[in-house]
Amino acid sequence: MDYNRITQVVSANTTKITNHVKEIKKLAEQVGTELDNSDVRTRIQTTQTTTKRLCQDTEKLLNELKSLPAPDVQAEKRERRITLTRLANNYSNALNEYQKSSRELLNREKASISQQTNASEGNSLIALDNNASGQAQLQQQLSPNEMAAMHERESAIIQLEADIADVNMIFKDLATMVHDQGEIIDSIEQNIETAVVDIQSGNTQLRQAREHQQAARKKKFIIAIIVLIVILVLFLIIWFSWKTS
Repeated sequence: MDYNRITQVVSANTTKITNHVKEIKKLAEQVGTELDNSDVRTRIQTTQTTTKRLCQDTEKLLNELKSLPAPDVQAEKRERRITLTRLANNYSNALNEYQKSSRELLNREKASISQQTNASEGNSLIALDNNASGQAQLQQQLSPNEMAAMHERESAIIQLEADIADVNMIFKDLATMVHDQGEIIDSIEQNIETAVVDIQSGNTQLRQAREHQQAARKKKFIIAIIVLIVILVLFLIIWFSWKTS
């Protein structure tokens, strides 16, 4: 894809991620409540998978955008760098919201399992680990449907933890990219500041040259007056000498 197409897709993907995050947050509020059912969990899983894929695709596009050959025109080159930084920052914000929603969903899933276990145990806690006796006791007190739901939630927790870990890796790559672009922006600002200093220095030199020119003109004017006075004095001396003789 060319530059314009990539920027359009990145911007569109960022918007989609933001919308998906809103959907995940709404669905997460239903986890562990009376509204919690297989349809809700299917929608959560589908939205999570789609959002994660969008995040990965967008990161690849940003890297592709960064690796495109730089244009020859300096102004266009500067504009592209600023655009890349803006897109990366917007994507970073969307990615951060996605990670927060995933953590919130993870906490709700864990709380839901804990509530179900406590209810089945008559408010006594059972450790949800690989302990054989604990699992056997839990299976005896839960119906097949409840056990299936619990296994589904455990699988969801494992997947969420993996998704969060993947997002952390994306964040690290993105942080490097944004940092590099930040240095570029700083360099641009430094170049602008240097240009301003050069302009100010040029104005100072121009003002000094103008002052020197005015001083030179004033000096020439004074010298011309002195010469005229000397000529006038010589003329008067000669005239009086000629008249006397």
